[in-house]
Amino acid sequence: MGKMTMSLFTKVLKSRYLQGDRKTKSRILDEFCLTSGYNRKAAIRLFTRGLAEIKNKPPGRKKIYDPNLLLPPWVA
Repeated sequence: MGKMTMSLFTKVLKSRYLQGDRKTKSRILDEFCLTSGYNRKAAIRLFTRGLAEIKNKPPGRKKIYDPNLLLPPWVA
């Protein structure tokens, strides 16, 4: 499946998933996992959160430092 087809497929299934009952959700997850190769838990996250909220940022706190205390790279 291409990216465009996969995103359209995901949008259609997401709307069905959010409106469905427990049995419907289970069938939709089975179908999606077979066709896309996603794990079940990842598919649930995709349907409940969406693609826009998943970001690739490093975990943890941002590094805070004083630029005046740093040495220039050529002095090391």
